[in-house]
Amino acid sequence: MDEVIRKTYEFIDYLDNSQLIYDLVKYRDLCLVDNDLLELIKIANECSNESKYITYKKKILNNSNYLSYIKAYNELKLIVNKINSKYNLYLENRSCSYESH
Repeated sequence: MDEVIRKTYEFIDYLDNSQLIYDLVKYRDLCLVDNDLLELIKIANECSNESKYITYKKKILNNSNYLSYIKAYNELKLIVNKINSKYNLYLENRSCSYESH
């Protein structure tokens, strides 16, 4: 197996077993069973009044499980974005000989 592919699978395994993924899943699950939080999110999403939306959003952001979930989600998103940008650099420069004709 090519070294890059092997290392990619090792990284995926490492990520699967990381504290980041553990936290992401833990806090996501805690948020999904918090009916008060889910209701606040539903109301905020349906708000047409901006000031009411901001009020509900502040209440949502006061939830520590939600904040921990968002922190883990954003960290994972940054990792994925960085990986994707690197892959795009490699893939943009390659063209099939068929395309050039």
